[in-house]
Amino acid sequence: MNNRPHRFFKYAIMFSIPILVMAVILEFVLPILMPSTHIAMRFWGNRAATLYPDSQHRLVSAIDDIDITITTNSFGFNDLEHDFANPEKKFRILLLGDSYVEGHQVAADKITARQLERLAKEKGYALEVISMGITGWGQAQHLSTYNVLGKKFSPDLVVSFFCINDFENNGHVFEGDQDYSLEQGRLVYHRPQEQLEVPLRKQLIHHTLHQTESYFAVKQLLSLAYYKKFFSEKEKAKAFFVAGKGGKRTGKPIDPQNAAQDEVHHLLKALLIELNRSITSNNSQFLGTLVSADVREEESDDFLTTYSWVEWVHKTNGIDVINFHRQFRDLYLEKGIKPHFEFDPHWSELGHRMVAERLMDYVQANFDLKPFKINQNSH
Repeated sequence: MNNRPHRFFKYAIMFSIPILVMAVILEFVLPILMPSTHIAMRFWGNRAATLYPDSQHRLVSAIDDIDITITTNSFGFNDLEHDFANPEKKFRILLLGDSYVEGHQVAADKITARQLERLAKEKGYALEVISMGITGWGQAQHLSTYNVLGKKFSPDLVVSFFCINDFENNGHVFEGDQDYSLEQGRLVYHRPQEQLEVPLRKQLIHHTLHQTESYFAVKQLLSLAYYKKFFSEKEKAKAFFVAGKGGKRTGKPIDPQNAAQDEVHHLLKALLIELNRSITSNNSQFLGTLVSADVREEESDDFLTTYSWVEWVHKTNGIDVINFHRQFRDLYLEKGIKPHFEFDPHWSELGHRMVAERLMDYVQANFDLKPFKINQNSH
């Protein structure tokens, strides 16, 4: 009698049991011991990459006790759905930014956009705030997104948020995904005109692996291993610089025009000028802002010079600008109020509220909101 089939099934069971146990551990036990971030991206082709649309995304940061799950809209943003049409003639504000605007560190109803809408309502005004922020975006992504998508909403005011790592983000190329470059002093656009469909392989991955805990748990373990082995001292110094940490303050006068004038500076300047031209040509107003770093840190000469230069570029090109870092740093020195988490320089719920308050002040000072006043007797 041939026992080979019996031995085959015996060995198959012997091998499958530990695999099954490992799968159970990865799927159900590891996420409890080490909760993991769940982020999936959508590459659109004709505009900058966003979070995968109509999906849940989870951000976990144990060091600041952050565990937030958001649901993206059909455009891939941490925002509500918005119609292109504006039949109620609400005053519309479009926010363009990076992780600060994305606001994944706080509940979805606590981001700047939602707090600004509530603040306006408290004052008796109807504002609609459209939020387009994605981690890693710079002004290059702001510009391409505005031209392809943002302007369709006919916003009255467009606000761009600058973070110091935007110098690098503006020229970032990932898997061939690039927005602009500066060639012989001219902006060159690199995106195709048509939207790219999601390949079947990526659709399958999103609807299978992306729905499992084990996929992201293993991914996070590999990321931690990569960080410990390959994250260089130069990259660590860059991360500290972005957060406003490290470096020295000598007390020398800060002259923004003395900032280094290399390719990334020229690209940022060209992008800001083009953003202003494109937005104003569509009968909207452009406001630039500078996000805050860690307000508890004494800024280095390099940090102050860079921020001063960016602010100077806005002003010399006729662009209104709000320096949130300077305002929040002064407030911290005066009253000890910080707008961010203990370790993470991103805005906390309070920080988003502070940003919303200052944007509301700007809108009230520069626009006649009376046509958008809510009828207090209506229900």
